[in-house]
Amino acid sequence: MHRILVSQTANNDGQGLYVVDGVLVKDADQKLAAHRKTMEANNWRKVYHSEEFQMRRNGNALIMQAYFTNKDHVGRRIFFMYFLDDLNSTDELIQILNKDANQLERQIDADTISMVISNIQKDKKLMKIITAFLAAIVFGLACYYIIKKI
Repeated sequence: MHRILVSQTANNDGQGLYVVDGVLVKDADQKLAAHRKTMEANNWRKVYHSEEFQMRRNGNALIMQAYFTNKDHVGRRIFFMYFLDDLNSTDELIQILNKDANQLERQIDADTISMVISNIQKDKKLMKIITAFLAAIVFGLACYYIIKKI
């Protein structure tokens, strides 16, 4: 699984910090490649958006934009983006994000992330139920009109 964590620095000097596959990257070319990969996700389908949290998906890949619990030099929460090319579970996401954040000595708000992802998954289930219900109504109406014509 390929993953990229991008974070602002504590003094927000415009220099991003990059953790690629669990390793803090210092090489400018590797940072640029990681930056380009995360920017590709701007065109992905948005599945959740709030002031504090955003998630986009493309198949099993996702990118999250949120804030660490840590604060920068002027007291604002530190922004991060997290790219995963394959997500299996929320627990796995929290575990590896936490591990990657530790490379930067940052802490995530695991409860908020879990809650948002859980709500997204519930919304998907609800949409499937609504779609199945509407399909049943359409099928029932079609059968009614067919029987009525006979």
